[in-house]
Amino acid sequence: MVLRKTNINQPESPEEPDVDWEIAADHDGEEEDAGIVVPEFDCPLSPEDITELQSVFQQIDPNTPVKELYLLCREYVAERCGS
Repeated sequence: MVLRKTNINQPESPEEPDVDWEIAADHDGEEEDAGIVVPEFDCPLSPEDITELQSVFQQIDPNTPVKELYLLCREYVAERCGS
């Protein structure tokens, strides 16, 4: 099988897209209808529980897989919150 190089004629000065740069420059990324909205809620753990969880994580081997860390954290929170 032989591949051939095909030249494509492209214009020397392609047209710029129709963008209103004044509006784009003023965009601060805080649109209410943009992206995924995650509701805020209070942490179900007490300050003491959070401190204990942090100390547990400080004692874990740094090479522990992220999946295992997630499961440990999930189990800890479930025990404290009764879920």
